[in-house]
Amino acid sequence: MSNYTDLSDKELIRNLIKFEKENKQESNEYIQSTAILFRRHIKKLISFASNKVPLYDAEDLVQEVFIIAFTKIQTFNENYSFSSWLFGILKNKILQRLHQNRDLNTISIDEMLADNVSLINLLADQSINIEKEYIQKSRVTDLLNNLSQIMKDVIYMKINMNMTHEEISERLGISPANSAQIYKRALDKLKKIVRLETCE
Repeated sequence: MSNYTDLSDKELIRNLIKFEKENKQESNEYIQSTAILFRRHIKKLISFASNKVPLYDAEDLVQEVFIIAFTKIQTFNENYSFSSWLFGILKNKILQRLHQNRDLNTISIDEMLADNVSLINLLADQSINIEKEYIQKSRVTDLLNNLSQIMKDVIYMKINMNMTHEEISERLGISPANSAQIYKRALDKLKKIVRLETCE
């Protein structure tokens, strides 16, 4: 038997696809290959997810990601890394969970954005003496009420999820250029409100 731990992700995936075609999903080789891929990537996926949702949600979502990935392993595109593919699935699952939770009046995208230091840094404008201390969590939450839902979604995906405008466009059914435009308009609107308030 080969030493599967020495194989790259793509080599392991080729084995999985081969085993599936041969109907050998219950073989030791198949199980060993999936276990190695799982161990290689689970920690970084949970680390990423736990910064976006509560830990118990993060662990559940990562489990779902692996189930989806192994179920659809034959659709894997070798032009990309397995890690990138997993993170793509995970980002979609996180967004689905956040929207679901928002509908249930639990954790919201507004709350997640209000906790994000990157957004606070973007809104802090030192040129007109707007300090980061002014833009605290409660203030950011109030500011976000001035945005449409699609603006909030685009900002969240860009800042919290580190998604590209291409990824955002696929998720929201808009063009990458439209995503970039919405992102810019949203930040400009928030900055304008902050400037007006601090200049009063």
